[in-house]
Amino acid sequence: MVSPSTELKNPDQRDGALPELLTEFMVDMKCEGCVSSVKSNLQKLDGIKNVDVDLSNQVVRVLGSLPVKTMLDALEQTGRSARLIGQGNPNDFLISAAVAEFKVQLYLVSYGWLKLQWNWLELKPVLVACHLVSTVGP
Repeated sequence: MVSPSTELKNPDQRDGALPELLTEFMVDMKCEGCVSSVKSNLQKLDGIKNVDVDLSNQVVRVLGSLPVKTMLDALEQTGRSARLIGQGNPNDFLISAAVAEFKVQLYLVSYGWLKLQWNWLELKPVLVACHLVSTVGP
């Protein structure tokens, strides 16, 4: 059993340095010029090992040991909007995280009835009608 004072460290990790992780971003890109701009801006950063860009899905995968904020700033300096969608150890699926983003809209249709609509990223919207059975509050 590991005592509370014992720290578990990755043997490949240097003291004070971030581990090498695969980080994925959704980036608004329209053409090969966008791809070139994104790749060159990221590749000039110390700590970036590899940059892979998937234009058709607007995904940028970065292998490196930099903070997410540093990579996000480099992406946004190209004039494109970007958001984190996942990060983890490329050799161990269990040490990973993903981001799910969805938008919810709530409409009052008539007294006691609500219409709820949500989208998962770019997927087909889901629409549900709900009957309000009880309320909370005064």
